[in-house]
Amino acid sequence: METQAFLVVKEITNGLRLAETKEEIIQWLTIIRALFIPDNLKSYHSPILHGYECTMLSSISQVVTSQFAKRIYEQLIAKFSLEFFTEVTTDVFNSLMIPIFLEGPLRDSFIVLLNTITDSEKKNFGFYKCVSVLEKFISRNILAQLLKNESTSYGQTHSQIVDIDAEILLGYLSSFSEKVANKLQHESSDKFLPQNYIPTLGLAIIDTLHWAHDLVATCQDVSLLFVSSLVGKLCLTGFADVLLDTIVPHLSIRVRADYIWCRVCERVFAGVPDRNLEAVVVPLLKKLSWFGLVDKFLGDCVVHNTGVQMLVCTKLLLYRSFPKPKQLLQNIIGYLTTFHTRRHLFVEVVFRLLTVWGDKSSMKHISAEQHLYITRALVVCIGALREQEKNTLRSDLLQNLMHGVQAHLESSDPNTRTLGMTVAKLLTQTVDPSGPQLEYDLDLNNPTVKNLLSYRELPEDPGPTLDEESLMSQTGEISKENEQLLPESNEKQKAEVINDDSELDSDDDLEPYDMSNDKKVMSTAPPKYVRECMEGLICSSDNPDKTELCLQHAESLIRQKTTDLEEIAVEFAKILLHLENTHNFDKFLLNRFSALVALTVHCPQKVSEYLSSQFYERNYNTRQRMDILEAETVLVQHWLIPSRKQRLTLVVKYLAADLKVSTVSQAGDAVLFFVIGFGGLVSSLSLTRSSWSKRRHLQMKLLKKMLSTLLTYFRKKPSPVIASNSGPSGWREVVQKRIESNTRRFAHGRTKPEPVATLNKFTLVAGQFFYPLMAKADKAQVYLDLLGSDSILLFRLLYTLAIILHSAINLPCAMQMGQALLEFTWPLRFHSDSSVRQAVLIATISVLLAVPAHFLMTDLQADMTETTAWLEGVIDHDPDTECQKWATQALLLLREQISKEFENTSN
Repeated sequence: METQAFLVVKEITNGLRLAETKEEIIQWLTIIRALFIPDNLKSYHSPILHGYECTMLSSISQVVTSQFAKRIYEQLIAKFSLEFFTEVTTDVFNSLMIPIFLEGPLRDSFIVLLNTITDSEKKNFGFYKCVSVLEKFISRNILAQLLKNESTSYGQTHSQIVDIDAEILLGYLSSFSEKVANKLQHESSDKFLPQNYIPTLGLAIIDTLHWAHDLVATCQDVSLLFVSSLVGKLCLTGFADVLLDTIVPHLSIRVRADYIWCRVCERVFAGVPDRNLEAVVVPLLKKLSWFGLVDKFLGDCVVHNTGVQMLVCTKLLLYRSFPKPKQLLQNIIGYLTTFHTRRHLFVEVVFRLLTVWGDKSSMKHISAEQHLYITRALVVCIGALREQEKNTLRSDLLQNLMHGVQAHLESSDPNTRTLGMTVAKLLTQTVDPSGPQLEYDLDLNNPTVKNLLSYRELPEDPGPTLDEESLMSQTGEISKENEQLLPESNEKQKAEVINDDSELDSDDDLEPYDMSNDKKVMSTAPPKYVRECMEGLICSSDNPDKTELCLQHAESLIRQKTTDLEEIAVEFAKILLHLENTHNFDKFLLNRFSALVALTVHCPQKVSEYLSSQFYERNYNTRQRMDILEAETVLVQHWLIPSRKQRLTLVVKYLAADLKVSTVSQAGDAVLFFVIGFGGLVSSLSLTRSSWSKRRHLQMKLLKKMLSTLLTYFRKKPSPVIASNSGPSGWREVVQKRIESNTRRFAHGRTKPEPVATLNKFTLVAGQFFYPLMAKADKAQVYLDLLGSDSILLFRLLYTLAIILHSAINLPCAMQMGQALLEFTWPLRFHSDSSVRQAVLIATISVLLAVPAHFLMTDLQADMTETTAWLEGVIDHDPDTECQKWATQALLLLREQISKEFENTSN
């Protein structure tokens, strides 16, 4: 049979090649159409086909269509020329030529047409004729028939596609827009654009699935392997969103009511090749509006398909993260909990998430975004636990929880501690509501806590989406149940409004009393002397009201600077450091710290020596040691800028500039100054182990105090710009400017006065602040282990050292201090705690800013080479994004310093 078919094809190709007249061309086109379209074969009689029986003609047609169609199409396209179409009219072309391409073997037709366009070297007449034929080919009906033909061809097998032409067709269908655009450039048709072609192909897939559904409903076999492979290929090439936006609403309507549609969707989406599995499943989980639909689309494939199980239960929950993962996580966890056959996988996921979440090594080696993502997944799992699982798994869950909570509370990052406290509280309340609870002073208004709590409960079925409802209205498939639910929901809403109105109190219209100026009546009088204030703080357990008053007025009494303040400064500092909030006073931390700062500023030498000596001593907790570092930081800044006016002017300068500066060095100065100024106080308080609400209160208090100070200063002295424009001499300035603009000068003198040199009081004491803080950092003690569990103090210590070094800019000792700080931070560059690594990077930036560039390029040349390699490694490999940002800033600053030094040397 193949021999006869080969002879027929050979005679057709030779005759078509030699045909010149219109009658000959029509004759051969009619023969080809009869062979390609079997319906026309019975009624057609030709000398070439004469002598063959009907059954033999049908077999020859099948062989020609399956094996030799590509050869005939190539011969047809070779005839596309201006001379050929002078003989063939438009009616003949549309009635004979177009059906051959659009009703014959569609796979070969599409491949040959696309190959002709992409391989053509010239855009001649035949090229544009192929484009016009291909434009008619790209339609919903033709593409749907192509997919149906491919599904019929592979109805006998369920293995991977091995047919070369089928693989070529898959590649051409998925990359059609790119191939045509590369050749046509700006002449491409709108049908060929991805935003139009992919939805058309998606609708063709829907028609093919309808056809497959009808065959399955009549107990006929059908293969969806080609359709599944096409969906996977399209998703892998980047068209997942456009394709799924087209087909998911159609399928979501039908899977809700028809089990056969569930089987069809499972074959399509779960049957994609393994290399395309993630590209299909991840966008699908994002697009589905409810986790119940995931069960309809994927079925139980997660149980028997190891690839899907690895993707859903491990990779998407532990290794990947997404910016807005709420719907994705709820779909995954809800899918695992929907049916009893998948319940054991859900239990495994819960313990795996809890183990990774509480593992110290995992917390140190993954980014903060990834850890937040795992926390959200764990919260979703907590809300999905059933009563039976809570009773059977209670002890194991609580045991794993304790290790994780301890690791989170030991972290120096406040966000990490907040995550640990929130998960601990949720899990204990869910698993053992009647038992002992882990109570934390959580701020429920905190955005992080709010976001985590929103993940706790799995959502109910929201019903059809807007796209699904529009499709249902177009196809007339709106169910009577939905129509009945609408008036019932409206009646419920009206009833709720009536109930809310009835619950209104009758006295809401009365005006309340203005109690904003009321003051609390105190039983004791506030202290008037510093020694009286000290006695009140010492006897804190006897009279709490008096202790609170003494703490509130301590700062103002110290700032009065009495004559005996120098004598009692050290003793007062000792009292403030050891003072504890046993009575839970409001603003305790703020008042105590303000008093300690005032004491340090007014008695700097004695208090600073005492604080430096006490940092490494025993009998101090973390909060007290951090207060020591904070007080020294404020004292350094006070000595660096002695005048109050200068301090305010410099702060306003950087605040008004809003960090918008021209060079990298200026950006480094601005960023570091803002960090080490008032921002340093705020960030340091945010690192304490107190509750989130108290930290936020202290931060806002400090910011308000800074702003009020600035406003007070500028109210006393108005802006010079405003004063000059508002006075009567404004017209004189305008005239003077016009004169200056029209006057030609041969030389200009100094337009601004020379800067006035002021004494830097920090010169003599810089070393006394700097070196004692590094003396015992490497010595582990029972009460203090900076290189171990007390990483929060190590972070703050490095931060303080960076501030002191930055304050020593232009001092002779800055070079030695910078070299010492580099050596001090060298073994800490790869610390396991990300906050310590950030502090090391900040310290490196302070070295680059404080140490002269010529010293960096001469005495510290080897250190700078190794620092450059280290910074590049941090940018490429550090899991913490903040570390990468600081490393980028430091590397840019280092390169600018080097380039400036080379320019100065060359000049």
